[in-house]
Amino acid sequence: MVSPNATLLVITAPGRELEALQRLARIGYNQIKAVLNGGFSTYSSAGYPVCTEKRLYLKHGVKVSDLITNGNIMLDMRTPGEYEINTVKGAINVPITGIYKELNSLDKSKTYVAFCAGGYRSGIASSILRAEGFKVVDIFGGFAAISTYEPEVTMTGVVCPTMKGKIELMEKAFSDISKQ
Repeated sequence: MVSPNATLLVITAPGRELEALQRLARIGYNQIKAVLNGGFSTYSSAGYPVCTEKRLYLKHGVKVSDLITNGNIMLDMRTPGEYEINTVKGAINVPITGIYKELNSLDKSKTYVAFCAGGYRSGIASSILRAEGFKVVDIFGGFAAISTYEPEVTMTGVVCPTMKGKIELMEKAFSDISKQ
């Protein structure tokens, strides 16, 4: 994992640079040296190593209830306040801001499913956990997707209209990016 004080080079899809910088700043990464012109395709075509990790898409039939039944441990990477409002039944709250403090409380023999509100923090957390030797996947769309597609696994058991609208926008944006 990279220290928040490290100088970084950002590699992102062309046109997404500002969004990437804003998201990094929200989690404490403010020492951005440059943004790679041409984004990821420039990086990968130069022959640098690429690691791709699986994200789970509830829209495509993945069931959180099956993941839980199969012994996966749900990790809610959101803030304690978000967690207290609603979460997946049995989920452990490990806010991304304190992930390093929690590493010793996690079991490397288990498989974890990370989620946050929309999938950004859990994507970062999954990368951190993988780098530390944990088996982890994350859910595209985060809690918005979970509460939309499988509300019965949440503490409240209801579909939140705000979350439903959020996941619809995220899926449309993902679909638009995939077509490029």
